[in-house]
Amino acid sequence: SSCNRLVKPGVLCHSLIMCGPTGMEVDSGRVAPAERPVADLASSPIGNSKAFEISIRNQYNKLYLSRLQALTPLALQAGAKKWPTVPAEHVHSSLSELRVRGPGSVGIAAGCLCKKVAKKKSVLDGLDNFEALPNLVNQDDCYVSEEDEVALEDASFRVALGKSGEFWTNFTAGMVVAVHARVDAAGKFQILDACLPGYAPPSPPAAGQGRRLLALVSGLQPGRGMATPQALLALLEFVTGMKESQRDVAASIAQVIVAGGIQMETEDEDQGEASLDQADNILASMAASVPVVIMPGATDCATNQSLPQVPLGSVCLPFAAKAGAKGVSNPCAIEVAGCKLLGAAGQPVSSVVQFTSLERHVDALRTCLEARLMAPTAPTELTIAPHAEDPMIIADSQIPRVMFSGNHPTFEAEERGGVVFVCVPAFHQRPAVVLVDLDTLVAEEVLVQV
Repeated sequence: SSCNRLVKPGVLCHSLIMCGPTGMEVDSGRVAPAERPVADLASSPIGNSKAFEISIRNQYNKLYLSRLQALTPLALQAGAKKWPTVPAEHVHSSLSELRVRGPGSVGIAAGCLCKKVAKKKSVLDGLDNFEALPNLVNQDDCYVSEEDEVALEDASFRVALGKSGEFWTNFTAGMVVAVHARVDAAGKFQILDACLPGYAPPSPPAAGQGRRLLALVSGLQPGRGMATPQALLALLEFVTGMKESQRDVAASIAQVIVAGGIQMETEDEDQGEASLDQADNILASMAASVPVVIMPGATDCATNQSLPQVPLGSVCLPFAAKAGAKGVSNPCAIEVAGCKLLGAAGQPVSSVVQFTSLERHVDALRTCLEARLMAPTAPTELTIAPHAEDPMIIADSQIPRVMFSGNHPTFEAEERGGVVFVCVPAFHQRPAVVLVDLDTLVAEEVLVQV
């Protein structure tokens, strides 16, 4: 079956989060993407490969502690900038420092947000009726509620903040936030305002020669929905410039990124195998003409389902690999024509939408960058191994010019603070490719003509 297209049993694959593809020398006359591993890009401990060693000695408290230590200075800096009237001596690196100042004190502190989600189902609810166990993972549910209980904690202690109300509905558990707070007579915090660490606008890349386009596609899943053979052929014709009317655009494509969802989501192994074979053939034909990198996604069973997902091996897509397509992790960070890219296959953004009141997926994607976390809801909602260092932290040197997320219902794009945020539609739901101009940061959706 398709699920058996794995590396040798017993071999544990370690993958650096946001690691770029290796060996991407492409002799196609196009602009070849440069590869930089995280160790070259990151200024935080995320660049240390030892941080990703899976060990029973690592626990989630270490992951959260590393997140708190890395993001607290950034959050406090953002808070001091947002609330300039607060004296510098009232900006505290721990919650306890603000609390000990006594009733009436006003200052800035930072901590990791904790939430008890009122609408979230529990396996304990079905213990007295095993057959009626609730479905714990329902991608259509929105769990955010004003009844959620919120707390803020750092390395010293946790402070209860009461009910969520409308104030905290755009934040998820696991985010490190700076708060502008007042200590009341009972020693409790009254939150006046809050903010995320944020990001500084990235440096623009050097001007290139001619137009340079990034092509983004996701959720191919051949055989499902609108991903018919005719639609997939039309996608191939557009990207490779088979039709004369499309050759000018195709010639400007510097890189194609397939943002997960290669294989059809099905319980039928034969259908899954056939879907993977069709995707392999399409991607092989595409990679013969243009540089292609492939990310795994939630529906791709030939990889781990926890984040970060290791790249799909050549045994999964043998023809595409022979044609030059390269596998990257999910999430991943690569550089194309001097432009930094950062993206995931959609799981982090979908999870943020579930646990916030944000309705637009592009807003959730931007929130991830503002929180400086590729997956803010991991490990509470998204599965991730307990690393000694949090592999989801976005370092200063990793701030991208283009941040993308795949496998969404519709196309959404927005430029904010020198970064263009792009939500790529799932091809089986909406047969389209997204083109991003790497010089102007203009993103457009192109529906393939069947």
